[in-house]
Amino acid sequence: MDTLTWPDWERVGRRLGKRLRDVLDPRPAAPNPSPEKRRVQRLRDASIGLIYFDTFEEVESWDHANVDPVQQPNQPLLARTAGRVYNGQSRDGPTTKLLLCHDYKGGYHDYESVRPAALDCKWYTCDYLDCVDTFIYFSHKLVCVPPATWTNALHRNGVKVLGTILIEPQTSHMERLLFKKDGVYVIAVQCAEMINAYGFDGWLFNIEQDAPETSRHWGAELTVFLSDLRNMVDEQKTILWYDALTFEGDVYYQNGFTPMNREFAQASNGLFTNYKWTEQTLAASKVFARDTQFPTADIFFGVDVWAQNTDTPGPKRMTYPPEGGGGTNTGLAMSVLSASGFSTAMFAPAWVYEHFSTSTSVGVGLEDGPSIAYQERAHQVRFRPSLSSQDPVPNLVPGFAKDWSEVNNGPMTRVLYGELNSRPQSSLKILTKLAGCYDEPSGQRTACVANLRLFNFDMPADNSLAASITIREGERTDHITLGFQLTFFNSVRQEYYDVTHSLLPMWVHRESVINLPMNEESATLVALGVFMEGEPDTSAPVAVLEITSIIIRPRQAVSTESGFQLRDLHIIDRAHESDAQKRIAWNWETAPGRLAQPWLKGMPWSHTTGPFSSFTVRIDDEVAGEAYCLEFPLRDEDVKDSGKQVTISVVGHLFGGGFADGSSITVPGAELRIAENNVKRSKT
Repeated sequence: MDTLTWPDWERVGRRLGKRLRDVLDPRPAAPNPSPEKRRVQRLRDASIGLIYFDTFEEVESWDHANVDPVQQPNQPLLARTAGRVYNGQSRDGPTTKLLLCHDYKGGYHDYESVRPAALDCKWYTCDYLDCVDTFIYFSHKLVCVPPATWTNALHRNGVKVLGTILIEPQTSHMERLLFKKDGVYVIAVQCAEMINAYGFDGWLFNIEQDAPETSRHWGAELTVFLSDLRNMVDEQKTILWYDALTFEGDVYYQNGFTPMNREFAQASNGLFTNYKWTEQTLAASKVFARDTQFPTADIFFGVDVWAQNTDTPGPKRMTYPPEGGGGTNTGLAMSVLSASGFSTAMFAPAWVYEHFSTSTSVGVGLEDGPSIAYQERAHQVRFRPSLSSQDPVPNLVPGFAKDWSEVNNGPMTRVLYGELNSRPQSSLKILTKLAGCYDEPSGQRTACVANLRLFNFDMPADNSLAASITIREGERTDHITLGFQLTFFNSVRQEYYDVTHSLLPMWVHRESVINLPMNEESATLVALGVFMEGEPDTSAPVAVLEITSIIIRPRQAVSTESGFQLRDLHIIDRAHESDAQKRIAWNWETAPGRLAQPWLKGMPWSHTTGPFSSFTVRIDDEVAGEAYCLEFPLRDEDVKDSGKQVTISVVGHLFGGGFADGSSITVPGAELRIAENNVKRSKT
């Protein structure tokens, strides 16, 4: 005879409460486009490198063989050194981690595509990537694949990027998640294949719907699903669980690490908790983590940046601290978490872009982010406007100015600041001007010594690396000395010191390559900046220097990187259903007559573009854009006169900063115009 068991009244009450809430306070259904319109839009987005899936059927029918090259990032994840933060006092790395969960205006915007249009306002691009360990691309789709532009930018900076599996209350056929074929979870196989195909680093699983009532062991089976998925991908990938669905099968936010989410966290690589935690739940989570031997650094406590907003519909969003948490007080929660040994998951950091009005013009999209990569043996920096501060901020010696308001409200002083440019060539322009609202009481300003720190590093200075900067000098200004300042850390003396490299005045706008000293005994390079001494003749802003690239690479790479060339440049047709697309395509090879040198240890190598980090495409000697695969989408406006011949050229940029021999073709302009051709459709 079966044993009589009492129902779990707490669980029954939770489910009844949800149903009663839905009856008494029904949430209005958002207007959704028809399935056919969604399908067409998804295909159009896919043609510009934006990949997502709305239904389980779409996920199950996806095929790795149909992946378009523009959907694939080419940048491998660059390794970071442990002590990557330099603050002038300690070189120890952080003990806990920072995760950013992107949720920006629905996601999948044109500026995230492979060739975005010019922008007329700021868009979120994730500043200060040196502080970030993991980035999650989040949108309200069933399956969110990070755009290739995001993955490239993040990987250059040593940041892992995760996609999202999101099952919301309105998601249909939730049971398909655990569907098996031949004893294997079909969705797990597809998720693993997508990681390989689209070159990102894992998934966040966020299930916001109660398990099907007919499935009594859904929690246990879901744990097996997560374990199987982890075994399908390599150990460097990350599977993260969000604190919504409990092991019992109910959506019941724990706001901490508890027995109700432990199984999922242990089957994954970590836990992303909900946002309404307290210091009491932190303490309880710490005890439970110790008892279960779960690393506290792998528990990411959520901080909802949007919680400070008071004008959003629905219940007030809550996060730590209970009064005024989120928004401008996000740092308070991060401090408490770091002191407790837990990591931080910052949700929707783009709040500052959506909450505050912005008007600064930004010329290009995300794929033009700077290549600031933390790697011991290879480091390339190519300046581009998106992934650095979009407003110029001065950096002063002996102290650092917090913002322009502090400088403008202080005494008159000479400042150095940077402006990122995108046209005609990506570069960082260094300017100087007088700022402030009053003179010192004596009427005499102190002799000007201004410094602008550009980057922090952690790289050996033992002459194994060669460092060079490509510059163009700016407007002629007498009475100043300009140069670069390198900051080193001596491991024997345990002290920091600076080495300056003054520039001889050229006062012409030609490019020059400056080689920097990198032969310091028992030392590590930790920072690079620009310095200026003296007082220019004018108080107006003056552009004193323009930097187009900084390259730090293995010294051997200088003589071995030139053995590659581009070939087979041609025009191809890409189309899906009613939308046609012309592209430039090419290949690469080892240059004839040259021995194929083994690629240097520690140098990046792309699974899609080999030794190439990017390609510059020119049409009639004008830069059309940068490509990060072996294809480049064309637009009708690229050809000014379709009745004339058009010359197209492509130059390859190697990891480490070298160039490869380019390739060019001349074709009738009409062949490049989609509107003037009957395109032969070849669905990608």
